[in-house]
Amino acid sequence: MSDLTFNRVLVVDDEPSYRTLVQQFLSRFGYRCDSAEDAAGALESLNSRFYDLVISDIRMPGNDGLKLMKEVRGRNPAVSFIILTGHAADYSYSEIIEAGADDYLTKPFEITELKAKIQRLERERSVTNLLKASNEALARESRLNAAMAELSKALISSVPVEQISRLILKNAQELTSSSCGCVVHMDPGTGKICWTADSKGSVLDHGASISSGGCARCRALGERFLGDRRPVMQNSAAAQADLPLLTPGNVPVERFLAVPVFLGDVLLGCIALANSNHDYTDGDLKVIERLAEVYGVAIQRKRDEEELTRAKDYIEKVFDSSADAVGIIDRHGRATRWNMVASEMFGYSLEELQKKKVFELYADKQQLEAMLTRLRRDGMVRKYEIDIRKKDGSVAPFELSISLLRSDSGETLGSVCLARDVSETKKLLMEATGLNERLQQEVAERRRAEEGVRQAHAEIAQLVASIPSILIGLSSDDHVIWWNQAAEETFGIRRADVLGRPLDECGLQWQRERVLEGLAHCRGYRSQTRLDDIRFARPDGKEGFLGISINPMGNVQEKHFGLILLARDTTERKFMESQLAQAQKLESIGQLAAGIAHEINTPTQYVGDNTRFLQDAFQDLSRLLERYAEVPEALKAGSSAEELVSTMKTAAEEADLEYLTEEIPKAIQQSLEGVERVSKIVRAMKEFSHPGTEEKTAIDINNAIESTITVARNEWKYVVDMVTDFDRDLPLVPCLPGELNQVILNLIINATHAIADVVERNSGEKGTISVSTRQMGNVVEIRLADTGGGIPEAIRSKIFDPFFTTKEVGKGTGQGLAISRSVIVDKHGGTLTFETEMGTGTTFIIRLPIANSPN
Repeated sequence: MSDLTFNRVLVVDDEPSYRTLVQQFLSRFGYRCDSAEDAAGALESLNSRFYDLVISDIRMPGNDGLKLMKEVRGRNPAVSFIILTGHAADYSYSEIIEAGADDYLTKPFEITELKAKIQRLERERSVTNLLKASNEALARESRLNAAMAELSKALISSVPVEQISRLILKNAQELTSSSCGCVVHMDPGTGKICWTADSKGSVLDHGASISSGGCARCRALGERFLGDRRPVMQNSAAAQADLPLLTPGNVPVERFLAVPVFLGDVLLGCIALANSNHDYTDGDLKVIERLAEVYGVAIQRKRDEEELTRAKDYIEKVFDSSADAVGIIDRHGRATRWNMVASEMFGYSLEELQKKKVFELYADKQQLEAMLTRLRRDGMVRKYEIDIRKKDGSVAPFELSISLLRSDSGETLGSVCLARDVSETKKLLMEATGLNERLQQEVAERRRAEEGVRQAHAEIAQLVASIPSILIGLSSDDHVIWWNQAAEETFGIRRADVLGRPLDECGLQWQRERVLEGLAHCRGYRSQTRLDDIRFARPDGKEGFLGISINPMGNVQEKHFGLILLARDTTERKFMESQLAQAQKLESIGQLAAGIAHEINTPTQYVGDNTRFLQDAFQDLSRLLERYAEVPEALKAGSSAEELVSTMKTAAEEADLEYLTEEIPKAIQQSLEGVERVSKIVRAMKEFSHPGTEEKTAIDINNAIESTITVARNEWKYVVDMVTDFDRDLPLVPCLPGELNQVILNLIINATHAIADVVERNSGEKGTISVSTRQMGNVVEIRLADTGGGIPEAIRSKIFDPFFTTKEVGKGTGQGLAISRSVIVDKHGGTLTFETEMGTGTTFIIRLPIANSPN
């Protein structure tokens, strides 16, 4: 059967009939099944091959089944165990389970019962493995999204390319678990290779040239990338001599991954990594290829900025070093730039000239109108002589060359003006013409540089759109500026329909108030804010859940800054978590079932005994009443009163009427007490098993705790004295009753186990669990204190981690406290903390808000 979780099973039993029966049954259902008659034979089989499940008798020649299980678990904790016993009176369920067994059966048993137990263990292992794989994939995807968000933020914030190189290398090593690596940058013009970021163990030749000379290995790698544009991925240490980026003998290489960085057909460099703690995979390759795309964008952006800076500096140099008077006039006739020559020539500084229009400098208004007419008609005037009045009032002839500056749509933006003294007309005319042409070229170059920058921004936008998680960018006033493809697909809203609109008006069907509170929190504290389990409506109308991280964008020191929302659909993960929680609850109920049955059996026993006593007493009283009924007939027949009194006294003595009169009321009272005890246990079990709901219900916290204590009584009564101190004036608290009961049960069982360890090591006297409740302002506090050994300091930071447990294999999954914390913190908006002291005990503290509050 291809869907089996347990592929190979070992049956260990000294009774051939049971061994053969179980082996044949399991083989019919597709399990590969072997057998052994004792513990020694089982260990021999386990030494030669791996078994998923061992089904072992408890009593066998040599070592018994429990010792076999302990030895096997010491070698391989993953092996599951089902214990068989024909001596149920000698072993209790709790003893076998506490010894490490996953389950047990009492002989004789139904084959279908064994099949059901195996299938339950398979389902538990399948759910655990699936959740573990899902968490690992989600963590990897989350780290990649965080890395891409960090790099996108760096690109948008114009972080230097050298710093981006270091960020890329850091994330590349972390995402692939590589111990060393480097990010190589090459000048495509000269072919010179230089590293811009490296880590210990990277051995690139600095300054080598691909085109000629330099490091032959670097040149070979560059020629390979130029030839087939493919990356290098090698997981064989024997092939390291073929890896051109590494010098043999310098660094031991077991695995290697290198990805080229291209911009179009131009090779810009590469990202090289080595010695991951696992074989490099296609997933690692895709991650590094995405980082290579970011690196290419960063290098191109740097070149565009450098080109734009050079153009600007050149224009400024030409502008200020010109021998002519040069000015830039806006469309309203006011000067925006005015070089030193112009200030010296006309006598006005730029600040003085900006207070008036340049038209006021022309002495002859008719000449001015004629020049403006030609300027409007031709867009320029060349060598136009006109009189201009200087600041000192003198008028001098000047030769002007004016060019209008227009936008792509033809709109006039202003003009560039050159002026020279007529006395040097010929010389200045030639210089002005050349300068004008150069200015035109520089303007064009600047436009080309700006176009390059716009293209770089477009590439960044494309990169943002390719991020698999939902990415929404908000301006300082919460208008949408980014909306990637994942957001379109998740919400069913096109990018074009939301860009430029306030986020609150984009038609998103989600928990609006919680999201707005998260945005306000992020802006108020200027730090990342996390929102979990945000309900939203999918495009198909079904409900889903989102996990959202809200991060500041830009300089958070400024008063106004934007935000980045990174979100992921966590519906499937939430479903898996609920499945695991339900499985744990069912497991807890199953563990409690035997104890509850024992608790019910005791009062039921003495109710039955008293009922049988009342039955016998009734028969004696019936015979006595029959004798009393004969008195009237005897009197009629003439019997004497003395004789009848004697007869009735004898009958009363035979019925032992005095004893019955005393004992019957006691038996009735005891029976009523037994019935009340059973009723209390059933009531507590019903309240503990409160059906799960998605909406909180106002409940009596004290009653919920008392019910859980009653249900778990058989777990703690042998090693613990339970002390309660409840505040009877507590208000009702909105809770998820079933899940809160599970948290209380987890804490009671953990405390019981902690006390049991101390009792077993020390005097054997019982320990104490103290449970108290009280109101503290707008919260209710529950304290559960035990007299166990305390929590070691080395593990205090881990106790709420999923799958962390200090119990022996088979006694715990490590999910109890992790799920408890999730229930209290994530689902109730409360807190779960603890206080502990070694040798004294531990107190767990639950605080729940009295009123419903957002996560």
